[in-house]
Amino acid sequence: MLIVFVVALSSTGCKSPVPFPNKPEKPAGEMSSTENYPDEVKTAVETVKPMQVGVAVSVNNKTYLIVSYGEKPTAGYEASITSTEKQGDGLIVTTAISGPNSGEPAAQMLTYPYVVKAVDGSFKEVLFRDPAGEEFPQVIGL
Repeated sequence: MLIVFVVALSSTGCKSPVPFPNKPEKPAGEMSSTENYPDEVKTAVETVKPMQVGVAVSVNNKTYLIVSYGEKPTAGYEASITSTEKQGDGLIVTTAISGPNSGEPAAQMLTYPYVVKAVDGSFKEVLFRDPAGEEFPQVIGL
C-alpha cells in the first residue's frame, strides 16, 4: 500500500496553482541590451560605464540619454531616468539609482549600473539632474 501511495504521489508532481508573474518591464524607451543601439550609442555606453555621468547622443533625429553610475562592488544596483522635461530647445533629465536592500544578500561582483532612454528629436542642450535637483556630472561631445 505504501508503494502505491508513493508512486501515485510522484506521478502527480508538484504544480503551482498560480502562474508566476511576468518580470517587470522597463519603462517605454528604456533599453536593457546594447544589441539594438546605433554604433555611436554602443561606443558611448562602453566609454562612460566606469564613470558616474550622463551623456546625450543624437542619432537619426533621436536622442539617446545615457546615465551611468560607475563601478559598484555588488549586484543589486539599478540606474533609472525618472523624468525628462522639455525646456525650450533643451531637455532636463532627472536620474536616480537604487541599491541592494539592506540585510539582503547581494552577489559580490563588480557591476556598472546604467540606463539608456531614447527620446524623439534632437536638443541643443541636455542637462542631467539628481533626485534633489542638483547637477549630475555629464560628458559633452561624445
